Amino acid sequence: MFFCFKSHLSIRNGIYKIINMETTMQLKTQLRYTALFAAVLSMGAANAATIEINNPGFEDGFNYWEVKAPAVVSSHANTGSSAAKITGDIGKFEQDVQVKANTNYQLTAYVSGTGKIGVTVDGERFRRTGGGEYISESEYEYEKLTVYFNSGSETTITIWGNYYGDIARFDDFVLTTDEDLVDIANPGFEDSFSNWKIKNSAVISGYGRTGLKAAKITDVGGEFTQEVGVEANTDYELTAYISGTGKLGATVNGERIRKTGGGEYISETEHEYEKVTVNFNSGSETLITIWGNYYGAIARFDDFVLKRIKTEPVVAMTTNELTFSSVYDDGIGHVNFPAVNVIDDDTSWPSRWAAQTIDSDANLMLALEEDTNVTEVGIAWGAGELKSHSFQIWTLASTSDIWTRVYDGVSSGVTTDMEFYDITDISAQVIRIKVTANSAGTDWTDITEVKAFTEVEDENAVVEDPVVEEPVDEDPVDEQPTLEPGNAKYPSDLFNYEQWKITYPDGDEVKDLYKEENEYFYVNEDKNGIVFYAPVRDSNGTTKNSHYIRSELRERTEDGDSDIYWTTDGTHVAYVKQAITHLPIVKPHLVATQIHGNKDDGIDDAMVLRLEEEKLFLSFNGGKLHDDVTIKTDYKLGTVHEVIFEVINGKHRVYYSEDGGLNAAYQSGNAYKYLVKDGSKDYVMDLDYDKSYFKIGNYTQSNADKEGDYTDDKDNYGEVEVYDFWVDHKD
Repeated sequence: MFFCFKSHLSIRNGIYKIINMETTMQLKTQLRYTALFAAVLSMGAANAATIEINNPGFEDGFNYWEVKAPAVVSSHANTGSSAAKITGDIGKFEQDVQVKANTNYQLTAYVSGTGKIGVTVDGERFRRTGGGEYISESEYEYEKLTVYFNSGSETTITIWGNYYGDIARFDDFVLTTDEDLVDIANPGFEDSFSNWKIKNSAVISGYGRTGLKAAKITDVGGEFTQEVGVEANTDYELTAYISGTGKLGATVNGERIRKTGGGEYISETEHEYEKVTVNFNSGSETLITIWGNYYGAIARFDDFVLKRIKTEPVVAMTTNELTFSSVYDDGIGHVNFPAVNVIDDDTSWPSRWAAQTIDSDANLMLALEEDTNVTEVGIAWGAGELKSHSFQIWTLASTSDIWTRVYDGVSSGVTTDMEFYDITDISAQVIRIKVTANSAGTDWTDITEVKAFTEVEDENAVVEDPVVEEPVDEDPVDEQPTLEPGNAKYPSDLFNYEQWKITYPDGDEVKDLYKEENEYFYVNEDKNGIVFYAPVRDSNGTTKNSHYIRSELRERTEDGDSDIYWTTDGTHVAYVKQAITHLPIVKPHLVATQIHGNKDDGIDDAMVLRLEEEKLFLSFNGGKLHDDVTIKTDYKLGTVHEVIFEVINGKHRVYYSEDGGLNAAYQSGNAYKYLVKDGSKDYVMDLDYDKSYFKIGNYTQSNADKEGDYTDDKDNYGEVEVYDFWVDHKD
């Protein structure tokens, strides 16, 4: 566990890795060492002062804490040997703490299971619910929870933990005051809209994330704002929690910096809050405006926090390889390929550990002489260029019988060379590699070599200016593969027009697409792609069972005699090369490529590729069939990308690429590196249904009602350019 508050820089194999808490970036260089030359963004930890909490980790039982049963002391701690454990619905522990009046504070604690931590200030409760995954008594994780509050006129506050629907453990309480926190008046709306200016459809809700209240925006034009004093030329981070879909932002010298998001809203009493973050620089301004506003649906806002972002010096680190004293498996290793082969400095195929597992996981354990801080693990996978492996890394300290998971991921599947995994830093004596599956679907796990590393400060670093390569602009639009101009005159020159029909934004449907063209459907300037254009107008029409507009193709039989409907049995594939080039103004949402299913069975938009502002993700009938799967959060309009939707006997897989290589890789059976994964699974949904068909083009997720005053604005439209596409079906 990495608790150090300073940034550091580690060096191995010509790669500088600048690390600050959870932030990592890599800079290429040929130098072996670096001086204290750089700075990275951090949260101003140097300005934080820790307030004394007696017995914060429960190492002295419940001494200094007032306890209400059922609460006991547990030996399954985050750090140390003890933690608090609450087992029933009235369980609680609390402690009074001395603070300064009118000061911003943050309380943190680590929770395993599901529990609630909080602070009571003059009768007002500030709280946060959460916790790490609890699997068993010996296998669990802790999650860090944070509560922000202001002490007001009080000099004594009460911190506490209590029950929240399930058994939970609590450990490592920390209370700090941070000089980098900027005062926001009434940030949680407990005093209604005092200090906030409101516009139109903004009201106070009784369903807050913390406290009793939250701001609620119910319709177009709804907004609340507050002016806040800041320092000029300073970086800031604004955060708030949103339920539903809303927009958070800051206005600096007329420029609006904003982010859209929000947790799932099911009903008035059943909803989730999601943390949304906006980063900005104050420029020459010393007064900025923070705000929340409407974004296509009802949304609640709570717990605004504004914080300065400071820079800190980088400490030179060096990476040292650790030596294993022994290695063993759980008895499933092949007699001719024993576990000891992974520490013989030989990555050849004959010198491997091989294990066959049937309906179980493969476990490889490697022991160090003593507890040592482990920061990185390297694994060379046998046949690693042919298949990827889903695996976890767990560790065990000599003083504990509890395994801690420090990594969960998938190998690259493209190399037999050693791959390095940046694990959660931890003191451990035994490392366990747990392999759960591979992309080839075989029962065999092969590993040729394993190494472990620790990082230490390098006191002998040469103090000189290192030569560092200039960072490369990684804007995906700048790195796009070149699209050669074409010679198409009509859209029908670019695809099998008999196999498709189209629906336009005015609601008209056209089946004969030979030489069909109009303002909604035409060839682009380079004559190599089709433009699907959907303007938001009062005159728009929609298709049955839809409220939104589209310029979109619908799949038919190859000869065009009738609409096609297929079941999820067999193999069904759609490939599209496209770019989303424009979004509506008020509700900037658009679907480009989808599988439509049997609406009578509640399937409808079974799987779609959806863009909301810059978030590109997969949606499964609006979350009714499966949780969204994010592809990227920084999609830039105009970015050419390839996507493949593949359904094989109910298993839905999606491939995504911006390097232009997906189509060829898929045709050659080598597209695994482009696979969009949902956790450790290589598919995103497993579901059987019928009456299915593909749709390609532009399904703009807005209309005149949503766009309000921007309806009929010439700049208010959705647009997609499609450069290539095909579909394939096999029984």
